[in-house]
Amino acid sequence: MPVDKDLKAAYSILYDEHDPLKALRLYETILKEYPGNLTATIYKAASLEKLYYGAADWHNDQTLENSKESLKQALIFAQNRGDRLKIGLVYFRYFVHFFNAKEFETAQTYMEKCEEYGYKDDTLPMW
Repeated sequence: MPVDKDLKAAYSILYDEHDPLKALRLYETILKEYPGNLTATIYKAASLEKLYYGAADWHNDQTLENSKESLKQALIFAQNRGDRLKIGLVYFRYFVHFFNAKEFETAQTYMEKCEEYGYKDDTLPMW
């Protein structure tokens, strides 16, 4: 299956089917074949966060650390490409990460960065 179809399937599994473990496994499979895939790296982090907050056996510091490490890698990938919108998306995911951790000042900093980079999303007004 082409990587674009795998990415769409994983995104649907994560957000429509609400199955972050299945999505995580698919993102990890994609990353084995395409280790620099920015989208898979970003949403691997999102899958880990959803597991951290939604599954008792994933609720540990290592899960959050792995999520943050994925975001760090994603930011490097996006910056190396010079893709402002993807950089903004990574900053948005950092915002969500720190917001969920109730680190609101840090979260606000990342929200400002994502807006600075022109990130647009239907959910932004909600935040």
